[in-house]
Amino acid sequence: MRKSAKKLLSGVMAGLMVVSMAPISALAANYEPGQYVDAADYVSAADIAPEIDIVWTAYNGNNKNFITNGDEEWQNSADNDTVADLSKVDLTGKTANSTDFPASAIKSGKYYVTASFILKNTGGQFGNCQLKFSWADSLKMGKRTAKGFTAGDGRVLPTESEVSDADGNPYLIDAASKHRDDSYYLSIAHPKLPTKGSVVYVGDTYTFEQSGPLGGDDELGVKLDGLYLGTFGFQVAAGTVISDDLLTFNQDPNLSTYYMGSNDTNRLWSFTGKVDKAGTIDAAGTLKIAGNSAPETKSYTVNYVTEDGASLGTEKVEEGKTPASVPALPTKAPDAAGHYSYAWDTDPTTATISADTTFTAKLTTTPHNPQTLDSDIVDATCGKDGSKTVTTSCSDCGYVISVEHNVVIPATNNHTPAAAVKENVKPATCESAETYDSVVYCSVCGQEISRTQMTGEAALGHKWGEWKHDDSTAKAESKHTRTCENDATHTDSAACNFTSQVTQNQTADQPEITTYTCKDCGYSYTEETKPALGHTHNYGAPVADYTSGQAFVEGKDYTHTATCTGEGTCSQPTKTDKCTFDNGVETKAATCTEDGVKTFTCTECGGTYTVAIPATGHAWGQWSHDAATAEAEATHTRVCANDASHKETKACDFTAKVTQEATLDQAEITTYTCKDCGYSYTKETAPALAGVTVTVNAVENGSVTLAGQDVTAGGSKKFAENGTYTLVATPNENCTFVGWQTGNKIVSTDATYTTVAIADVTYTPVFAESAKPVQFTFVDMFNNVISSQSVASGAAVKIPQAPTYTGYTFTGWSADEATIKAATSSMTVYAQYEKDAAATYTVTTDADATVAYGSNSAQGTLADIPYGTQVTVSKAGATAWAIDGKIVAYGDSYTFYVASDVTVKAASATTQAPVVAAVSANQVAGSYKVEFVATRAMVDGCTYLKSGFVYGKNLTDADLTLANVGKKGSADNSGVVKAAYANSTEGSTQFILSYGISAQTGTASAKAFLTYKDQNGKVKTVYSDVMNHTYA
Repeated sequence: MRKSAKKLLSGVMAGLMVVSMAPISALAANYEPGQYVDAADYVSAADIAPEIDIVWTAYNGNNKNFITNGDEEWQNSADNDTVADLSKVDLTGKTANSTDFPASAIKSGKYYVTASFILKNTGGQFGNCQLKFSWADSLKMGKRTAKGFTAGDGRVLPTESEVSDADGNPYLIDAASKHRDDSYYLSIAHPKLPTKGSVVYVGDTYTFEQSGPLGGDDELGVKLDGLYLGTFGFQVAAGTVISDDLLTFNQDPNLSTYYMGSNDTNRLWSFTGKVDKAGTIDAAGTLKIAGNSAPETKSYTVNYVTEDGASLGTEKVEEGKTPASVPALPTKAPDAAGHYSYAWDTDPTTATISADTTFTAKLTTTPHNPQTLDSDIVDATCGKDGSKTVTTSCSDCGYVISVEHNVVIPATNNHTPAAAVKENVKPATCESAETYDSVVYCSVCGQEISRTQMTGEAALGHKWGEWKHDDSTAKAESKHTRTCENDATHTDSAACNFTSQVTQNQTADQPEITTYTCKDCGYSYTEETKPALGHTHNYGAPVADYTSGQAFVEGKDYTHTATCTGEGTCSQPTKTDKCTFDNGVETKAATCTEDGVKTFTCTECGGTYTVAIPATGHAWGQWSHDAATAEAEATHTRVCANDASHKETKACDFTAKVTQEATLDQAEITTYTCKDCGYSYTKETAPALAGVTVTVNAVENGSVTLAGQDVTAGGSKKFAENGTYTLVATPNENCTFVGWQTGNKIVSTDATYTTVAIADVTYTPVFAESAKPVQFTFVDMFNNVISSQSVASGAAVKIPQAPTYTGYTFTGWSADEATIKAATSSMTVYAQYEKDAAATYTVTTDADATVAYGSNSAQGTLADIPYGTQVTVSKAGATAWAIDGKIVAYGDSYTFYVASDVTVKAASATTQAPVVAAVSANQVAGSYKVEFVATRAMVDGCTYLKSGFVYGKNLTDADLTLANVGKKGSADNSGVVKAAYANSTEGSTQFILSYGISAQTGTASAKAFLTYKDQNGKVKTVYSDVMNHTYA
């Protein structure tokens, strides 16, 4: 019944499933698929038993689940004459794990299946089929593609169904399919039946044509038994056993019946015991749905026993089935008789049960197969027995038959000579040779084998030392002795061997002296060998041998010489002696800056030398301030006590100390004190604190105080930076307080509002009169004031246009137009948005890090993440995370909301401090607004105070600080610096500023800030990098 490929593929290209029903029923001779059946040929409830068969198959994401791992016979059938055996791809009874499921149904540890509904046993006739079903908690309906799994409508094949006749004209369509979070409504029907109760002929089988969604790659087709209704995809929890009971077909007051025709009692089928949707007409027959109305089956008792009748277990088994709970075979421990094993008399795992059955476990005894094993072995030696333990056991079962301890291993008695060793050694002396015993022992047992007396090294001979004089002898009778170095008891004595030399010649007044020296030991003595000739010395006054008056030289010999003038020959005509000096006399006094002189004189010759007396140095007095000088130019002077003419003047050496702290009312005063002379003066070193100026505009309809000061008529007050202040608004009678407005934003609706002084700010308290104008305030999703109107009544209010934001669609105001127009009292109206599903982005991280949201996760990169989705990146061992090299969070994971494609890398942070970082700046499609996204991260020990943005038009990095809020930027085309504060008070989170330039020229700039109190209680503010968006 197939047409040409070209014709039928047109339906496939339109996203439709094309099937041709085969006319093989009893009516085949009279009808073609799609023709109306004559009333005379209608089947009745007694003729048929319609049922819906559920086929569970692998969900591989390419929508060809019937073909995957299919039957080659029907897959390649040339003329589609073979009905597909879907049991070959059916996963019923399989468990969602890596063993039971095919690889095509698994990805990243997740499991996927499809359930296909096939209507059977309709007698070849069909009119309508309507049903509602729900699924177990272990299933999640959705679609699987190459990009991943998307929860929601899981209708897989096809998106819309059509059953066509032989000419390709559809005669059955998907009349109504509707997805709910927990159920699905499905309806297949003829588009227009001519009369009530009429049906069309569909046949008993159908064929998917060509390469359609369920067709084969051979472009031939697949024939199935019954009428295909639809296929639905699911993600299934690990460990779930696949069965029809995972689906439940529900009774619904508005959709409860199944039709073979219209609402004709003769053509109506429904659940057993249920009625049609009107609740009044009894069904003519019951529609069986697998898993909800299973047929009755017969079961038998299966017993498991031992030969002595002891029970091992029992179970009920359906007729024709194989036992599923076969108990383990019993065991019996081996003994001396042998070892034992059990086996079933008939294998229950392959038996088909058709009656009550008993399986008996039979016992078999097998003799032991002995083997021996030696242990605890002590080896025998040549002179000593060894021992061992011998164990006999069964080599098959390990049973120990016997154990014999201390079995003797006899000694070998075969000694092995070791190298000879020396014993009883007597070393060689000067006069005798060395002697010793040469002994040979067994190298194994150590027993002595032989002993021989030997002569070794020859006598050493004497080794005499030096001759030494014997002190008990003298002069010509002197002797000397030497000692052997080998043995100190060996000595040798002899008379000294002298040589003589005249060491003093004979003169008039001195005799000749001769010295005798032993040439061996060096001993010497002198004797007078000739008397003096005779002379009288007459020495004159000595004369210095040096120049007098010069400075003393260390180590120099100071001598003087006298000349003999006596008669006769003089043996010593001159005599030189060392000078003897007095204690010295100061010949020049020392001063503060010059050395003095001390002169020493020889008491015999009058020669002199001098020694310098060191300069005394200054003896300075106290420094004294010079009255003619003052403050930083001040000097001081001191006078030497040794010489009053010596003076020294220097600039004062000041130390500084703040003696008055700067406050809002007084300047900082610093006192400078000279640490030498004590002179001091004071100076203003810092002006009074600028602080933060808070201004309140004048108001009517109420009164306002700022930190207790009445500012109803307007006013301002200065506060210390990062200090707190409180605003209090009190409305007049018949008035209400709306909120505190800064710029175009209501920052708080609390009448008593306490906040931190961070930058200069101006508040406009907004009151509304109940009896006079009605105040309408329109705000967006970020609490920005879109419009504030005071009108006589709601009828006069102009509803503004809501702003647009990337990833969100405006769905309306919190109050409809009729409610607003009818309002007679002030109200705040909020713009409401729904998150778009269209915009998706990619998050990239380290290759070994995980990106995850919901049930989706991946290593390294995860794509197609919807805008605003909360995503977590994690990595074991990570201590911080960075975007563009800037730290954005601490810890081994980071959770954030996706607003653009972003790369987040794991980083290392040895020290941690609160941070704020820029994430992205993207213009909203169709709007001039730019979304600036930033993120902040706090750390333990620090306290979060405030965060937000400083922003404006054509501003520089230096412009964007809290101190510059309210001031114009530095460039000629710059705007005023503004501030916006984040609503969230969480320590670590993302926050967004929506700001733009309506003319769409120039650059919109913003910088995020974070103010916190550190571990020491000091308030600090940090900033992100500048985010700029330049309009094209």
